[in-house]
Amino acid sequence: MCTPRDTAVFADEAVKLDDVSWFMSPARIVDIAKRTQAPTYTQATVSLARVLRSPPCSPPPNLDDQMATRTLHCAHLLSCDLTVAQNVPVTPSTRVKSAAHVWAFVKDGTRYPAMIKALDGGGGRRMRFISAEEGVEKVFKQLARINMSHPLATHPTLYALR
Repeated sequence: MCTPRDTAVFADEAVKLDDVSWFMSPARIVDIAKRTQAPTYTQATVSLARVLRSPPCSPPPNLDDQMATRTLHCAHLLSCDLTVAQNVPVTPSTRVKSAAHVWAFVKDGTRYPAMIKALDGGGGRRMRFISAEEGVEKVFKQLARINMSHPLATHPTLYALR
């Protein structure tokens, strides 16, 4: 999905959004994904949970940092499951703990370019594209380091996506 001012790179298809604000509307994103059968990547958010008619997916504020991180990770996985259950096409993804995991994910049917994304990296701040095998190690280490600088991070929570 992109706006009229954007250029879709690496996309087999592009859906032009009327306005950049549509990126912030889970209801519109879910609707577009269902109508076009275009795979989307899910995030654990309260607004997405409401669109999918499920309980909110945010950790309560009284949890310690490590528990909040684990809760957010579980919420992300639940969000993905709920999205699939609602027949919204989902981009193939898996949690990765090393560059070797990324290579295995790509060799297991996903092709380059792929993307590594931090769980808490909304808006593209913590995601990187990889166009070839030789870039995986560097990008993985860079994102793991960036992700560990997050106040709630207790370990890198990274995902490989296609």
